Amino acid sequence: MRPLRPPLDGLQQCLCPRLSPQSPLFSPLATAVTIRQLSSLRIPANQDVHVRPRRPPRTAQSVLTHGAAPHHSPPLPSIDPNSKFSRALRFIITHLRAIPRKSPASSLVLLHEMHRNGEIELGLPVYESIMPHATVETAFALLADMKKRHITPSSRIYHALLRRLASSWRAEEMRKNVLAEMKDRWIQLLPEGEEAVLIGRIRDGKTNLVEEMLNDWKEKGRRPSGLVWRILVRQLLNLGRVEEAANMFREAASQADEFDTGRKVWDVWTDRREGELWQGVVYELLRMAAHERNIEETRYAFEYALSGNPAFQPDSGLLLSILYTAARHGDVLLANDALKLLDSSSQPRHQHHWAALLETHLRANNLPEVFHILHEMRSINRPATSGTIASLASILPTLSTFDPTTLMTHFIALPASTRDPSALHLILRAFLQTSNLPIAIQIYKTIPELLPHAPSLPDTTTYNILLNGCIPAKDRRTAMFLLSEMVLRGPNKSPMDSDTYDALISIALIAPDENNPEAWFDAFTYLQEMKRMGMTPGRATWVKLALGAGARGQGDVARQVVREMKSVGWDTVKLEAYIGKWERAKIEVGDPREATAIVEEEEIGGAAAGG
Repeated sequence: MRPLRPPLDGLQQCLCPRLSPQSPLFSPLATAVTIRQLSSLRIPANQDVHVRPRRPPRTAQSVLTHGAAPHHSPPLPSIDPNSKFSRALRFIITHLRAIPRKSPASSLVLLHEMHRNGEIELGLPVYESIMPHATVETAFALLADMKKRHITPSSRIYHALLRRLASSWRAEEMRKNVLAEMKDRWIQLLPEGEEAVLIGRIRDGKTNLVEEMLNDWKEKGRRPSGLVWRILVRQLLNLGRVEEAANMFREAASQADEFDTGRKVWDVWTDRREGELWQGVVYELLRMAAHERNIEETRYAFEYALSGNPAFQPDSGLLLSILYTAARHGDVLLANDALKLLDSSSQPRHQHHWAALLETHLRANNLPEVFHILHEMRSINRPATSGTIASLASILPTLSTFDPTTLMTHFIALPASTRDPSALHLILRAFLQTSNLPIAIQIYKTIPELLPHAPSLPDTTTYNILLNGCIPAKDRRTAMFLLSEMVLRGPNKSPMDSDTYDALISIALIAPDENNPEAWFDAFTYLQEMKRMGMTPGRATWVKLALGAGARGQGDVARQVVREMKSVGWDTVKLEAYIGKWERAKIEVGDPREATAIVEEEEIGGAAAGG
């Protein structure tokens, strides 16, 4: 039978009154206790040390009588925290924690030097005290040093190693080795050790092992701690698995509600720091769900955060992301709640906030509210921009209930004083998207009756919408009618801008004129007029000019357009390659239009093969 160990394993002699000048304690790191103080320390022979009596060996009868062994290791000998020994041990731990992470040998040098100088007697209590404060590399070096000195590692040592490994990445092999050693030495894995193993596997992404452990805990009726839930939810969020993370959070929340019905996760785990961390988890869940436009999880996390913390105030970026999620799915309640938080923070509503709200009501098929919001925006001097209206119009064809006539019906039903010009522009775009240019022109002619309080209409935006509607219809005659109407109203009411000229150039190139085959040269007339007015065409217009000239056999003109395009900073590599192919095809077939068809077929085939 192994003899009883002395109460302190020789640690009563841990502080010698003399220190070697080569001792690491002369390091600049020695700030907790000065060298002069250490050199004068000695534990008195009569120090009051309370040693727990040795537990008698457990037999089968004692287990049946008193129950199984408790899930905790016997504590270390109780030592007065103000004693000289305790202060010296804290000093040693301070030095060990200051050792660089990747220098475990430095820790051993320190201990061995102190041991050789008689400053400390290396025994199990010293390793047990130091191990929880060491890094992973240092902890395993200390374990090897213990085995070299024939010191049997205790349960505390192994559980300290598991806790260290829980905070490391890709440590499953080392974790398995520790568990195997514990099994060989008949050391029971305590609940705190199981939790450390689970946390480590969560961080290592060992999904199957984590699920297996959680199911095992569930069968045993064991509840994971708040730390386990929090790390698990965060890890799933880091992997982009928002729905799984939300389900885990729901399970944690239901567990908290079992403890105290009606209270939130961060209220049940009453520690203030723990509560703050849980609020951070909810915030991260909300951010990820809104970023992925996941309406169910966004709504759940948002409502949970608001009900648990009335002072919850997400930043402006997250609020906008929540608004976009509500807009994507037509969730009016979520959008209104997000805007309430925005208004309560004294932040102004910008155009993108209004645009998200408009899209929400549009997808919810709440057309009267869309028109009301447009009128409200103009009443506060923040009218909807043409970009906002164009974005709303692009959504209309995706709606199952889309019907331009319904839009017009709701618009006419409004009082004349609340009919907004932006709403009329939306209706015009809706009819043009269904190729109803004649109906759009009829609406244009009735603008004075529809909007008697808006003498500025039709304005430049109105004409640009209609001119762009003439392009897919290839209706040159209607486009020339609109241009004459625009000129007749004068530059003060409807000045021509770059969008107007872009539309006119496109019409001149695309829409044929049976009476004048050379009418496509009007495109270059519009181009010269733009230059005189200090405007520059967009890239798409330059490309149309070059391709239009090439398709009509005007290769020199196409090259000139490319040079001008390059002079204003546009990339022309692909366009030049296309024109080169066209010129080679023209030489082979002789007909410019046939050459254009050949090149376009090659381009489409190449794109299909590449895709």
